Amino acid sequence: MKLFSDLHKQASTKFLATGDEVPLGDWLKEHTTLNRKPFDFSRYPFQERIANDMHPNMSVIKCSQIGLTEVQIRKFLAFLRRMNGVSGIFTMPTEDMYKRVYTTRISPLLKNDDVFNPPMVDKPVRRQDLIQIGDSWGYITGCNEGPATSIPADILFHDELDLSDEAMIGLFQSRLQNSDYKITQAFSTPTYMGFGVDKNFALTDQFHYLIRCESCNHHQFPRFEHEWVHLPDLSFEVDKLVDMTPEQITGLNLKEAYVKCCKCSSRLDLHNPALREWVAKHPSKDNFRGYKVNPFSTDRISLEYIFKQLAKYKLNENEK
Repeated sequence: MKLFSDLHKQASTKFLATGDEVPLGDWLKEHTTLNRKPFDFSRYPFQERIANDMHPNMSVIKCSQIGLTEVQIRKFLAFLRRMNGVSGIFTMPTEDMYKRVYTTRISPLLKNDDVFNPPMVDKPVRRQDLIQIGDSWGYITGCNEGPATSIPADILFHDELDLSDEAMIGLFQSRLQNSDYKITQAFSTPTYMGFGVDKNFALTDQFHYLIRCESCNHHQFPRFEHEWVHLPDLSFEVDKLVDMTPEQITGLNLKEAYVKCCKCSSRLDLHNPALREWVAKHPSKDNFRGYKVNPFSTDRISLEYIFKQLAKYKLNENEK
């Protein structure tokens, strides 16, 4: 049985579908692993739509610790593998960040997943700043002038856009000039309104990951505001939840807090993917694609954790 399994794996790797024949998300599930187990979207179902989308102009507003950097890396590597003879640039804000991402995220994928080691190349180039997958090349770099003026590319992936040099991000666009694909996708945790990924997102069709209330059937995008957050026994008034002081947060009954429907105040079931769907706010603006993900796009980030982190950020003066 093991011999058959190994033979099937080798054949699948050699003759795997290329181009657009298989949705990219399905391809990632079939051919890649995470912690030596088959990769899937079960922990964060909202990721699959983003993984499948190779729109040439895409901006994604994300929050920390929801796996979108992992998805972005896999999309980048999958593009290099599925399209022959292409090149891509994956940027992080600094040299330290891209080297850390290569060591902890990219290198394990290249080593553990056979699909990124096609047989046509015996000893592919594998460096922190340059990787070879078959006939394709991937450049991993900080956001600086050298790569932005010297490397041709078919795709640009920018991670943590808001921490990157805005002028350099603009300069990277010249690298796509001779490409047939001309794909730019940027992902970032937002910092300030009207800046970086928030500014880009405003130009897009603005997909939000809505949830349906089982009690009143209202569809909504919950936010960290009074309208969606139930705090039992709240003994003081504050205009915005983000304005709470660490001292006020310590007095909250966080064990019984939950995300509620803004219309009927019933508890929303964040765990059930059947109640979720991606919906575009401006579907006609399809020249630019945008996705917005927040902590309530998953059930894995509790209100208790959010409030406690808010208190820590305020104590360290890092509220952005």
